[in-house]
Amino acid sequence: DNFPQCYGKNHLEFGDKPAFVVIDAAKAYCTAGCVLYGPDRFDRAHESMICVIRKCRELEIHVIFTSVIYNTKGERSDCVQARMRETTLDAMQHGFSPYVIREACGDRHDAVNDANLFHMDQKFAQVRTEEWTLKYLDEKFGKQK
Repeated sequence: DNFPQCYGKNHLEFGDKPAFVVIDAAKAYCTAGCVLYGPDRFDRAHESMICVIRKCRELEIHVIFTSVIYNTKGERSDCVQARMRETTLDAMQHGFSPYVIREACGDRHDAVNDANLFHMDQKFAQVRTEEWTLKYLDEKFGKQK
């Protein structure tokens, strides 16, 4: 009950020069047999990313891919949400307005994914659906072509 009183009231403005940042979309998350594979969580996110990438390319919006370099001592971070939160927070702190596409996100457990999306939306990003994003991009940037 306290969250609505403190957070989520301010909305970030979508900029005039957007870029779609794909954060660590590793094949391992979508490859059957790999230890990181999570079909119920990552297949939908993969489909959503492909859909948004196609729309961005159609509208000549930049698409940026990031990746994580793992430590050679065998340590690795396989929490997609942690990297997404870090990138989103960094973007906001550098003056960008980060928008996160709900369906394009996934993690090894739905509760982790949902909690992180809620927290980002309340404090430092706008979480939107794929449908909203595609419609908005068409309306705002489709006319410019």
